[in-house]
Amino acid sequence: MQESPVVWRLKKGMDRRFRGGHPWVFSNEVQSCDGLQANGAPVTLVDPGGTFLAHGYGNKNSLIAFRAVTRDESAREWMTESGLARILKKARSLRETLGLTKASYRWIHGEGDDFPGLIIEDYLLASGQRVAVVQCHTSGADRLKDLLRSAIRQVDPSISEIVFRNDVRHRELEGLVSEVECPESLGATNEIVVATPSGGTMTFKISFRDGQKTGFFLDQAENVAELIRRLSSIDWSGKKVRVLDICCYVGQWSTHLASFLKSRGATVECTLMDLSAQALEFATQNVRAAGGIAIAKKSDVLKDLETLTDKNFDIVICDPPALIQNRKSIPQGVRAYQKLNREALRAARPGGWFVSSSCSQLLDESTFLEVLAYAEKNSEKSVSWISAGQQSADHPLKSGFPEGKYLKMKMGWIQLSGEKNG
Repeated sequence: MQESPVVWRLKKGMDRRFRGGHPWVFSNEVQSCDGLQANGAPVTLVDPGGTFLAHGYGNKNSLIAFRAVTRDESAREWMTESGLARILKKARSLRETLGLTKASYRWIHGEGDDFPGLIIEDYLLASGQRVAVVQCHTSGADRLKDLLRSAIRQVDPSISEIVFRNDVRHRELEGLVSEVECPESLGATNEIVVATPSGGTMTFKISFRDGQKTGFFLDQAENVAELIRRLSSIDWSGKKVRVLDICCYVGQWSTHLASFLKSRGATVECTLMDLSAQALEFATQNVRAAGGIAIAKKSDVLKDLETLTDKNFDIVICDPPALIQNRKSIPQGVRAYQKLNREALRAARPGGWFVSSSCSQLLDESTFLEVLAYAEKNSEKSVSWISAGQQSADHPLKSGFPEGKYLKMKMGWIQLSGEKNG
């Protein structure tokens, strides 16, 4: 049985946003944060008149004082193994409905699955094992690690290992230390099974222990599929296709492109740019396993991309890590996105394809479009933008939580010489 929750009351006039579906309450919206036994302990939230609003957890030292887990008053025992299992089963049912559970997928997506601060990815290994990789971003999620272990295995006994990648920056804001718990049995290299746009699967070499985030970026799956869908009507037989993959990480975009284009009779050469030597090694192996030619370039792309003399790539992918970490860094981050996209566009040939992506939640859609307009103008390229995307379906959104939409993708075709707009 979980510890008894304290009751926090909202100030008068401060319940409108929360009633609209937003899962957060800020510290200046609560009458008092007294009574909390420890940061992350259970809290019941009531409105100024004392009417129940939600169960969740609190942090009296955080700007975000309360995070809602359930608005069901009868579900007060959510912070138990059985309560967590119910949350996991509910999230699993969505992924099963979407047909995502036969390969690797995101199982819990924080607020999108009614559990702020918690990320769980369910990875299928090439060996047939399943591994759950957990990230606890907040004190409320972090204090449940032991219960999460047992709840995960209760819901899915096929999970053989559980990894905790609690080394994200967000934890610092919650007063939490950085830590990684990865069973020795998993080793330094792992081979995961990922769904392909055609409905099949392919494998990627990654590292659960040392890779970025949880080891892989499952949120780009549908954007990769959209690019391949757009390319599928073209006759690639006998052609040499040159791909530039900027901030390639383990080569997700290039590997899918190499596999698809080779199946259509093309020779595929992928130039892979990343600052991480380990990521480049994995990307090289992944591209080659898919039948592509891999050229690895260890680069700080914000410094080195403008020195790239080759300007004749058929497909250019620009998928950097988040360049905006907080509101203070927005102006600097926007300039970095402008520079990166400008140089990336310069590398694309007329008649080629360009994909730009941003995972900075604080870069809104309108500013992202302004970034791309700047890049077009200053690269002297004109782009017909034909597709837009966001995070994949296993990263669901809540209508009352606009902050949940972080990933943005724009896809375009470079107009031929003499067809420049304006």
